[in-house]
Amino acid sequence: ISLQEIWNIEYVFGTFDEGLSRLESNSIDIMVDVGYSPTRSEIFAFTTETAFINWAGVYSSNNLNIEAFKDLDGKRIAVMKNDIHYIGPLGMKAMMDSFGYQANFIEENSYADCLKAVEDGKADIGVVNRLFGAHSEDQYNIKRTSLVYNPIELKFAIAKGTENTEYYVEAIDHNLKLLKADPDSIYYQSIISNLEGIVRTVQKSPTWIGPVIFGLALIIALLFFHYLNTKRNQRILEEKVKIKAEELLKSEVKFKQLL
Repeated sequence: ISLQEIWNIEYVFGTFDEGLSRLESNSIDIMVDVGYSPTRSEIFAFTTETAFINWAGVYSSNNLNIEAFKDLDGKRIAVMKNDIHYIGPLGMKAMMDSFGYQANFIEENSYADCLKAVEDGKADIGVVNRLFGAHSEDQYNIKRTSLVYNPIELKFAIAKGTENTEYYVEAIDHNLKLLKADPDSIYYQSIISNLEGIVRTVQKSPTWIGPVIFGLALIIALLFFHYLNTKRNQRILEEKVKIKAEELLKSEVKFKQLL
């Protein structure tokens, strides 16, 4: 994209949290690999085109058997600061709160630090995105669990409110759409080259793959939102019934006293 647009790229290295802070303060123009959320869209501009679909993976120490969120109750969970899989609408914190479970969250600067914390016994659980986990899990003496959650769109995030914001968004969207439409483009070559073993198969007719994956991820997210909303309404109904029962009990006591 930079070659097509004749951009001179300067790479600024740092933690994910530092990147978000720099983007918010306009110290950098563009940040890659940012999970989209409505909250973040109020702070940053996002491309319309999705670069990749990702979700969260959960790792544990070897002596634990984690199969469901109830197994995380009371555990020490290593998470990356400001990660969407931690504080997002369907992040770990929101998920634990929705189920009424407690956890001690240990904030780290990177996914690598999260897995290292589990290996060193500093944490029981480590939360990372599935791409990092699948690429790096063999480097740590830990166990990958079957628990996954929070399907998310990875996009380019752009500093908001600058004179170049709209141009950057349009330029990346235009070029990314062309790359995704060409099965022989660097987009698919990069996926095959860098994510071999993580993304097992990339077909030469990929135009329908992206929408299908995104559609499935969206359906999962909507179903889960519906589940959370149902649970919330159930709690509200139970609370109303409890209050009504208490009112009836008080009325009965008053009636007996008057009688």
